[in-house]
Amino acid sequence: MAIAAYNAGPTGVKRWLNLDRNYATDLWIETIPYKETREYVAAVLTYALIYQRRLGGKKALMVDFMQDIPAKKRW
Repeated sequence: MAIAAYNAGPTGVKRWLNLDRNYATDLWIETIPYKETREYVAAVLTYALIYQRRLGGKKALMVDFMQDIPAKKRW
């Protein structure tokens, strides 16, 4: 959510979080209405994984960077 807010602004993310059910992070990313922000969030997560592996950090998986997005969470 922070990555999306950095790209599209916090107001947009607050609107997107008015959800009626929980979402897995990857599904929530696909619901972001702005294509540029959707692609930005996916790229940042991908590069975070690549850089962590290149720097010799723990062998992380993409799932390590994701949490479920809860329904109607207030920010």
